[in-house]
Amino acid sequence: MMIVLNGEFQRQEVQKRSINLISDLSLEYDVLISCKFTSAESYAKSKMPLMLNIRKDGVAI
Repeated sequence: MMIVLNGEFQRQEVQKRSINLISDLSLEYDVLISCKFTSAESYAKSKMPLMLNIRKDGVAI
């Protein structure tokens, strides 16, 4: 799951704040959820293959 955040952020702080929710959802639905966090600017401009694929095939929710 790619989570796009507005503005600058501290990756470790965001991961720390979201780990309990992600863990609870993983256990509740018996799935492994892997989250990647990025800024809106990086998401829009990155040429990395992962970002290109997400922009092409991703579903915004």
